Amino acid sequence: MKSRGRKPKIYPKDILLKIIDDFLRNQGDIQIIRYKEIFLYALEEYNKGILDFKLSEDFWRKPDRQGKLLVDEINKKRSALIENNNQYIEIISTNDVINRLSQDTPATKKKIINQLKVNEYGYRKISTRYNQLKEKEAKMSQEIAELKAEIVNLKDNNEIYQNVLFQWANLSSVKDLGLINLITTGKTRSATVEQLFQDIFKEQPNKAILELNTDNTIDNVLTITKTKNTLIEDLDL
Repeated sequence: MKSRGRKPKIYPKDILLKIIDDFLRNQGDIQIIRYKEIFLYALEEYNKGILDFKLSEDFWRKPDRQGKLLVDEINKKRSALIENNNQYIEIISTNDVINRLSQDTPATKKKIINQLKVNEYGYRKISTRYNQLKEKEAKMSQEIAELKAEIVNLKDNNEIYQNVLFQWANLSSVKDLGLINLITTGKTRSATVEQLFQDIFKEQPNKAILELNTDNTIDNVLTITKTKNTLIEDLDL
């Protein structure tokens, strides 16, 4: 029968908590405790003679080992991570800090926790409001971008309308076309004018004018030669 391996050594919890707390203070703003980093820190403390015993990397990394269990517990309790714009704001757990670091009586700890909880709840409320405002800001920014694009489109269309109306006026002055009053409504309006009216209120308001300019040779918008299969075919030029 094989003998069981030696049981892992158990170290005083308060000393391990002191190692982790010093590590957090030295590391500054970190989100979670990483096994490799806490191992290297504890090893450095041992090499400096500050720590009396040497802790292996397995102590902090392997399942069911005292160091890993403690780090996992602290990582779980230590903070609630709030995502803000792809960043994380760390909220320290009041209960965890007081229970780990305070040497006061349970009654005193409870009073301290109750006092500090007011700040923690207030901060969480502010964080929630901040998230709501960020979402509102993103939505409004999108709406502003869409409105700006619409304004640009309207300006472009306005310029096209001006050009179309200008060309209408010029075409009206061409005697060879025989276009009497382009704005005339009813049966007296020719097919060409009808097409001009239909197109001006569509996506491409200058479509008819472009076809006139493309399918017919226009000199300074005043002289148009006869072609077939165009919008001005009904004019019998």
